[in-house]
Amino acid sequence: VQELEAPTFTVAPNPTTDFLYLSEFPAQSKVLLFDNSGRLLRQQVLTGDRRIDVSNLAAGTYFLGGVDTGLLPFVKQ
Repeated sequence: VQELEAPTFTVAPNPTTDFLYLSEFPAQSKVLLFDNSGRLLRQQVLTGDRRIDVSNLAAGTYFLGGVDTGLLPFVKQ
């Protein structure tokens, strides 16, 4: 059984309506966005402002992370 990695970054604000800001996330790394059922919705490279636009998502709980960063839940209102 493989253990899950503890998240190595934080997201704010949580809950959010439009943007998430990631702190301590490796610059120029790929960010993965999953829905509540684990389906990959989006992947993108994190730019210098460390901001992810989630304004087009429906309200609900989602998960954000990277290859070696662990996953964090966030709520889109």
